[in-house]
Amino acid sequence: MNSVVPAKRFYKSVTVDQVDGGWQVALDGRALKTPARSPLTIASRKLADAVAAEWDGQVDKIRPETMPVFRLLATGIDRVGPRRDEVIAASLKFAETDLLCYRADRQSDLAELQQARWQPLLDWARDEYGAELRVTAGLIPISQPASALSTLCGVIAGLEALTLTGVSALAGAMGSLVLALALARGRIDADEAGQLALLDEIFQAGRWGEDEEARANRARTLADIADTARFLKLID
Repeated sequence: MNSVVPAKRFYKSVTVDQVDGGWQVALDGRALKTPARSPLTIASRKLADAVAAEWDGQVDKIRPETMPVFRLLATGIDRVGPRRDEVIAASLKFAETDLLCYRADRQSDLAELQQARWQPLLDWARDEYGAELRVTAGLIPISQPASALSTLCGVIAGLEALTLTGVSALAGAMGSLVLALALARGRIDADEAGQLALLDEIFQAGRWGEDEEARANRARTLADIADTARFLKLID
């Protein structure tokens, strides 16, 4: 498979300018657009500053993987806005198979740890939203109550486009809509969210050890969670 060659940095200056409706990032005076060529008017000055800093931080090559704020913002504009119903449906799928609902054997140390660390978040979802999800031991799928899923669907449907973008990204990274909402609402922070999302892996690594690839994968997941949590704070 051929690798994508990063484009060369083609601009010298990056500025943030006030325009009707918010702020605009410009490269050598030309307004930045999304990859789909959509206009990029940003409501928040701090979000615009973060996007500008990412573009200004590119050295010889433009590396999109080092610009998570811009990537999430562009995703919200190009994909989430026009396909909102699809994004809501895809996000809700993570509640149907929520990580927090699938536990190890009830007699194991891991099951006790999951109960202690995960159950408070399921209790929070019940108390905060009225969405009570079922818990099972093992990997055989269970059906979640239609009432709980309907409630959670209403919650994410009520999010504005950029918040929905962040919540959807978090649900995908962590395998849990409950964790994504808890992080977005400030119930937990990014560090705790990462520890909870990777609880099983961290437990097994502590008991059996892990290889370099597993460590690298975990680091990428934690970075994705931290980047998206930062994005949500910038749009708040």
